[in-house]
Amino acid sequence: MPGMDGLEVLSRLQSSSITTQVVVITGHGDLDKAVAALNLDAADFINKPVERKALDAALLRAESRIAAKGTEPFELTSSIEGNIFHLEIRGKISMESEKRFASLLRETPVDQCSQVITFHENFTVTRDGLTCLNTFLNQIRPLCPHITLDNLSYNFKRIFEMVGLTRHAKITPQ
Repeated sequence: MPGMDGLEVLSRLQSSSITTQVVVITGHGDLDKAVAALNLDAADFINKPVERKALDAALLRAESRIAAKGTEPFELTSSIEGNIFHLEIRGKISMESEKRFASLLRETPVDQCSQVITFHENFTVTRDGLTCLNTFLNQIRPLCPHITLDNLSYNFKRIFEMVGLTRHAKITPQ
């Protein structure tokens, strides 16, 4: 766009009183731009050429966030069924989430189990949140050798793969 890029538009929307959901579409997409857009609370980020699957996923996320009136607060809920440790993540994963993840590691008896991490449809993540999530997966991997990331949108699967979270966990297909 002449004069400013999409991240600048998103930044200006953030500082205004306009409430909307933004899906960033770029022809110059890379991980840094995707994460920068998420840091600015974009509903989603898509690289060109736009795939129908990516666009549908982004629009569903934006609609869901409109219905929820934005980003929900960060929340972790866990349960154990047999040898399967279930963890559900809601809201925005950021550096503030680090203490809750660390607490979860201390509180939960997860010895040699399988773990399923389910992401709520409205979850989002910042750059620091990706680091936090990566650290958590790295720490829990020796305790839970089989980790599955579930309910990730098409676009978030791609971002998680780009940042290397698939070294620690398998992403379920949808």
